[in-house]
Amino acid sequence: MPSMTYMLGEGVQRSLVAPLPVLDTRLYLISIEPGTPLQPQKDEVYFTLGKRLRYVPFCADFGPLNLGTTYQMCKHMQILLARLPPGKKIVYHTSTDPSDISNSLYLLGAFLCMCLGSSPEEAWQPFAGLDPCLSLPFRDATWAKSPFDLHIIDCLAGLKRAMDEGFLNASFEVEEYFYYDDPNNGDLHEVVPGKFIAFKGIYYSSLFLEVLLE
Repeated sequence: MPSMTYMLGEGVQRSLVAPLPVLDTRLYLISIEPGTPLQPQKDEVYFTLGKRLRYVPFCADFGPLNLGTTYQMCKHMQILLARLPPGKKIVYHTSTDPSDISNSLYLLGAFLCMCLGSSPEEAWQPFAGLDPCLSLPFRDATWAKSPFDLHIIDCLAGLKRAMDEGFLNASFEVEEYFYYDDPNNGDLHEVVPGKFIAFKGIYYSSLFLEVLLE
């Protein structure tokens, strides 16, 4: 997948009030209060995650974005950068909500890993200086207190492992992924190709238990 060479941001910026360099001079991240009009400069091209691709929570969970969205957005950013005119820069904008910022940091980190060949540690470098209160660790999909924090760099490490094992590559069928991700089509995901499939929890009833125990 890696096909471009850029300089990573230094990771010294504490806030997202001003655009934070992800790829120096080319790709930036900014958070904007909801309802605030976008005011890109002449050298800036603003974009963000479309409503259709945003994370839909089950309970108190808020992310991370699924693999189909991750892959689709990373390819989109790759195309945007390749077509970006000289002197222009891309600014990915998100809200000031820490859950939105967390998903944005994950998405941009995933892009650095999947499309530029960065390690998880390198992909986290541009965001290393941010105030910790700006983002949240991911959690399980319940209303109870989360017993385990899943940090963004953990997610990036998982992506890197999937790439190293050949589970995630250029032949990834994103449309097939979205088809089976739909609850109407099973809401299932192939975790280990040919060996392990995860799907939405079933509703236990006395009738089901009787059938299961026969």
